[in-house]
Amino acid sequence: MFTMVSTLHSTSTVVLKRVLSQPEVTSYLDLLRHHHKESYSHSMRVGFLSIDLGLDERLADEDLLLLGSAGLLHDIGKTKIPTTILAKRGQLDAQERTLMDEHPVHGFNLLEALPDPRIRQIVIAHHEYKPSPYPREGVERRDSARDVMDRRRSDSMITSLAQLVAVADLYDALASRRYYKPALPKPQIEQLLRTQFKGNQKYITAVLRR
Repeated sequence: MFTMVSTLHSTSTVVLKRVLSQPEVTSYLDLLRHHHKESYSHSMRVGFLSIDLGLDERLADEDLLLLGSAGLLHDIGKTKIPTTILAKRGQLDAQERTLMDEHPVHGFNLLEALPDPRIRQIVIAHHEYKPSPYPREGVERRDSARDVMDRRRSDSMITSLAQLVAVADLYDALASRRYYKPALPKPQIEQLLRTQFKGNQKYITAVLRR
């Protein structure tokens, strides 16, 4: 089980249940739950919080389901990280940090079979709104004018949804007790969000309302 997060919208639970009714989502979550229960609980909270933030943004139903799926699966790549690293009680050393930083790429690769490729695009981007973003350095470019137009339309939504997952992920990491730290008080959470989240600042205000 996981601790439910505080939400502002009564329909968040309804959307979450719809997302969890998708076998492809629950099968990946089962992998994460069996590999590392704390990462599973964190992912459940991030997915639920992402949906609630999406309702703030009045997202269309399809986009809410996409957002919820990506939020729940954002850390699926941690199934490729040794549990000795995931459960380490002290700070990670340089080599361990390098391995940990590969989890968005692992997630992107693991989710290749999903019917909606946008989920993995969000998953790989969920650490790209930090002072030291990772894992990607460039963006794909296309020559066709139509492809460019479609790409811009898609990129705009993917960027917005990835930022919502990213701020929910960072908020929960700060607000929850971890092996190596206690849960932080809200003023400290806000201070860290303001310095560590480089996406749209309105999302920080939104997540702090919870």
